[in-house]
Amino acid sequence: MKIITVGASASKSGKTTLVRNLAKALLPDRVACIKLGHGKESAIRTEQLFHGMDECIRHINELAKKGETDYLIVESSSICNHINYDLSIFIADETKPFKNGAEKAIQKADIIIQPEFDKIIADRILFTKLGDTRISDVISEQAKFCRHFCTKSQGVNPQKK
Repeated sequence: MKIITVGASASKSGKTTLVRNLAKALLPDRVACIKLGHGKESAIRTEQLFHGMDECIRHINELAKKGETDYLIVESSSICNHINYDLSIFIADETKPFKNGAEKAIQKADIIIQPEFDKIIADRILFTKLGDTRISDVISEQAKFCRHFCTKSQGVNPQKK
């Protein structure tokens, strides 16, 4: 089972949308999605919601043991500190202050979705880390969205303040 993590600098940065689009791009492989954090269970939610780290890690370990999942996508900025993963994607939303733990997550990210995003470099990383570039277009579309909606008009990058 290959594990992809999706984190962001702030809430409401597009993590859930990215997770859902990544899952669609990986079909017909067996894909499971997990969200670690706040939120409520909902009939339209496609991700399994966990509020606690320990419970989430137990579930990840169970999925790995069962061997019935090809890809697990985990929406969480903090999960990278607690599990081994194959690929970490981080959305840098410069319009909002970095939330707690985001600084560590961005340092561990393999691909950072930000205005300076480079698809060629991302494709190399995807091929190296996953042996697969099917999710490349999804990540590129998220980067296009970020170029328009995740940047301050002055182009200030909060991680370089």
